[in-house]
Amino acid sequence: MSATNNPSTAAKEIEYKYLIKRPDIDTLTSMGGCRQITIIQIYLTSSPDEERRVRQLEESGNHTFVKTTKRKTGERATRLEEEEAISFAEYSKLVQQEADPDCQPVIKTRYRIPQPNGLALEIDIYPSNENHAILEIEVPNNETKVDIPEPIVVVRDVTSDSRFKNRQIAKNGGKLPED
Repeated sequence: MSATNNPSTAAKEIEYKYLIKRPDIDTLTSMGGCRQITIIQIYLTSSPDEERRVRQLEESGNHTFVKTTKRKTGERATRLEEEEAISFAEYSKLVQQEADPDCQPVIKTRYRIPQPNGLALEIDIYPSNENHAILEIEVPNNETKVDIPEPIVVVRDVTSDSRFKNRQIAKNGGKLPED
């Protein structure tokens, strides 16, 4: 999605987040349509009501760079999201000039698995956590039923748990909270 600085052009994002038992990688990659993406995520200085970050994504040897701004809406699991592709030079400049000193880069491998209902499971594996991972599912509305396939074991819903927000994980050096 292309974005501007005008919040009215931002897309509404409704996303649920679950703490899951760390799945077997071979099981994930054998699921139909699975894409494996390595992400380096760096948070930028932001106001309390917004979150700004840049990402370097690597998939099949190809690198892309993305800048994202998310703003709170007051609704559970819902934010306004503006996302735009940027050049490596823009990415480097933002990292050098605007990286949040309270946050460490978050490195994770994302396994994106399309589902028959048109949704996609996004499973983030953090190298620092051997027992757990995070599952995110973006839905079109709050009434959407989420079905999680059997090889994935949900520990609990952490959508509203601030300790599992990506920015908080960055403040913890890229580590998931101990439960």
